[in-house]
Amino acid sequence: MKKDKYILSNLALGDFVIDCFFMKKLNYHFHIIAPESFRPLAQCLGVDNQVLFFESNEKIPPKIFSVKSSMFREIISSFVGIRRSIKEIIKGKNIIIPHKDIRWKILIKGLNPAKVSYICNSSQNIYAAYIKFFSIQKKNIYPIFANKKIKKIFIFPDSRQSHKVLSIVTLENILGKLRVFSLDITLCSYKKPRMLNSNIHEEVYNSFDDLTEFISSSDLVITADSLPLHLAYFHEKNVFVISDKLNSRLFPENIIQQKNFCTFNDWTNFDNLFKKYDCK
Repeated sequence: MKKDKYILSNLALGDFVIDCFFMKKLNYHFHIIAPESFRPLAQCLGVDNQVLFFESNEKIPPKIFSVKSSMFREIISSFVGIRRSIKEIIKGKNIIIPHKDIRWKILIKGLNPAKVSYICNSSQNIYAAYIKFFSIQKKNIYPIFANKKIKKIFIFPDSRQSHKVLSIVTLENILGKLRVFSLDITLCSYKKPRMLNSNIHEEVYNSFDDLTEFISSSDLVITADSLPLHLAYFHEKNVFVISDKLNSRLFPENIIQQKNFCTFNDWTNFDNLFKKYDCK
């Protein structure tokens, strides 16, 4: 498995899917380095033979400043564990790191990669930064979503971040807006169903296999969480994002341009969504 470039994937599932998305678009021009715990997801995406996995139960914290002093020992332990795991893997290789921040500079300091490059900083749109870094034409990255026929919709209301989870009231509002169309709607909840009194299908997903199967069989994904969003893009599916607070830096640019997003306080874009699609 010899390649010139290796992306040291950020230790978050959504970021890993972005790496896989661009690796596929670039015809596997580079490999990815990721923790062993990501192997099941890589297998679902069919890219596990393009990933160098390292053993680690550690997680890089989202930030190393402004944290409680009681966490300091845990943070140091995480960095030491990850450095130990990747030391031999990255030695002498051309390493690409998605995010240019202090965590990664500390992590790889003294580990002797041949070269280190960074894709984006904290102010850049992630997808735009990848496109610029790899000199890709946008038309080869973003599928044309508008004017596609929509029959089958999957709604993913759950998130690992509790403030993003779609409430029963919000879901009833969404379903009420969709009832005017003849659509096959499935609500995909994590581990347990919502038990809504609506004429829709309810499914439960417990694994990456379930999640990717639902997304790959959909015409449109409506999601509150970034992981289904990035998986939908990997499978080139239509996607609409609903959130309490939108961070456009994490979205593919055409989601913003096509207004395929809304907040809990402004449903205008959702109300206009199906004017762009054939839902008959």
